[in-house]
Amino acid sequence: MTIRSHKWKLGDNSGGIDLTQAEYTAELYVFSDDCKDTGVSVLEYLQGVNIWFGTHYKVGNAEVKEAFVRSISPPQLVNGSADTWLVRITYVNDGTGGAYPGGGDGATGNPLSDPPVVEISTVGRPWPVTKAKYMDGFRAPEFEENKLMEITNSALVPYSPAIETEAYNRIVRVKRNLPSVVIDDTSFPDRWVNEEDVLIFDPFLLHRIPIKKRCLRFLRWQTEPVITPTHRYVKVAFEGEIKADSWDLFLKDRGPTVKTIGKPDGRGSYANDVPEGIACVRSTIDLYGYPLEDDWLDGNGGPLPCGAEPVYGQWGVYDEVRIQDLDFFAGLTQ
Repeated sequence: MTIRSHKWKLGDNSGGIDLTQAEYTAELYVFSDDCKDTGVSVLEYLQGVNIWFGTHYKVGNAEVKEAFVRSISPPQLVNGSADTWLVRITYVNDGTGGAYPGGGDGATGNPLSDPPVVEISTVGRPWPVTKAKYMDGFRAPEFEENKLMEITNSALVPYSPAIETEAYNRIVRVKRNLPSVVIDDTSFPDRWVNEEDVLIFDPFLLHRIPIKKRCLRFLRWQTEPVITPTHRYVKVAFEGEIKADSWDLFLKDRGPTVKTIGKPDGRGSYANDVPEGIACVRSTIDLYGYPLEDDWLDGNGGPLPCGAEPVYGQWGVYDEVRIQDLDFFAGLTQ
């Protein structure tokens, strides 16, 4: 990569630097010679050439020691280009009253220039466990040490209710300042999971969070309007929960009835009064003809053959959102 060109912008004017100002912006046009480069690649390149949070302005032969990097905008491809990225860098002047690097909320400049913040924490959740690694205790030959298997008693009957333990999921929070917001289902949807694999990162690459599809669910949006003598803006925060596997429901294919067609199959049907070829549902019965309260099914409505792997139905209970398309996450995902 190379920095193709750069220019200062001060208000609506571009050109020289007025060091009486507390804040100013430089626009860098970064040329990439690899079509696989991403916004993260551009940020890594800028870090490599020492254009980074806390460094003073130095691009090529141009250098301004009074100007320190306060924020770096998410890299964006220039319209119509596949190889030129535009990065806007906000600098503050440490000699005009504000203590670098600033205390947030626009303490040394425009709060809309404050970089987005990404935070991570953990939370414990009840977790129903159906499979685990068997360790010790039973004498039945089906139980082998360190074997991953269905959790059952020594007669191979699953426990009811299911065994629960605690799983620790990651909570991701993204915060940024916006000039205003319109809260609607398009810009700020709720009750969703991520539609596809995604990487969330902050402009300084302090966090990089790879997330598999359908493993991030929305928890909440939060807004806080701020009005000062010099600025009006909205603090917006997103919070989501990351699970190691999908947020879909995986339900056991079990029940007190089976689906059968026509004449009884000798195990799970009272369908001797149903014409051949006609579908019906009948109670499952044991070898002596007594109805069973609950039994495993085979995924097609019939009884599960002895020794076969249990069947689970997968159900998507959340909407799908491609978070790369949400304006709030602009420049923070790939």
